[in-house]
This record gives sequence, C-alpha cells and structure tokens, in this order.
Amino acid sequence: MKKLFVMLAVFAVSISCSENEIENPVQVSEEPTATNALGPIVCTGYGIFSNSVYDCGWRRGYEDWVFHYNSVVTQQSYPPCYKIRIVVGSGTVGIKWNTALFAQQIIQQTQNQYQTYYNNLFNNTVGDFNQGKIAGYLAGRGQEPYTANSEDVCP
Repeated sequence: MKKLFVMLAVFAVSISCSENEIENPVQVSEEPTATNALGPIVCTGYGIFSNSVYDCGWRRGYEDWVFHYNSVVTQQSYPPCYKIRIVVGSGTVGIKWNTALFAQQIIQQTQNQYQTYYNNLFNNTVGDFNQGKIAGYLAGRGQEPYTANSEDVCP
C-alpha cells in the first residue's frame, strides 16, 4: 500500500510540474542570427569538412558572425559597402576596399553588441553541429580579410 501511495504521489507531482511548465513556459531570449532569420531549413555546409554535421554547424556559425557584423554596419549607419559579402565557392569573403579603415571599430562594436550570443555558444558544446557552429563563429570573428576588393568601389 505504501508503494502505491508513493507512486501516486510521485505521479501527481510530475503531472503538476509538467502542467505548470506548459502553462508558464520559460522565455528564452535569443540574439538575432542568420540561423533565426532562415528558419528551419535543410542544412548543408560549405563542403569544407568531411563531417557534414560539423560542416553544417560551421556554416551556421560563420554566417551568424557575418549577419551580426552586417547588422552593426546597418545600425551604426556605415555605408552599405562596408558589409561583408560571402562568396561561396571561392573560399574568400569580399569586403569593400576602404572598409579596412573602419574594420576594427566595427568588429569591436559587433563583439560588444553580441557578447551574450558569443557567451551562449559555449553553453552547449556537445555534438558535431554545436562544435562546428562555435568554430565557424570564431573563424568569422577572428579573420580579417579586409583587403582591397577590385570588384567593388565604395564612395
């Protein structure tokens, strides 16, 4: 009889907790990202890594960095030609020639504005996708291909 009572009590508590969580879901604040803007899609990477799940995560992380950087360019009213442009297949990222003058300033503003996103990347490091996403974001954040781009002219 005691076992039945204990089992019923545990069952009742678990149901009440579940109902409470359903009625009052935990709100998670998310930084805007390219991933969020795209919504649920079938993920393919850039084909850089043989592990397709890691490659997909790397692409998502890299594109999130580019999205954050370009958001700062827009929000801070820099000329649109200062934005990063990903050229898939060439292995390069094109940025306008005179962006180099402001690149460090924009990078610093991006890091400050999206510090929460950066910190949250490391809250979940389990799995190939998450590890790829961290590596991709860090690759975007750490690179500085801010050199002359003959294809574009910035006023």
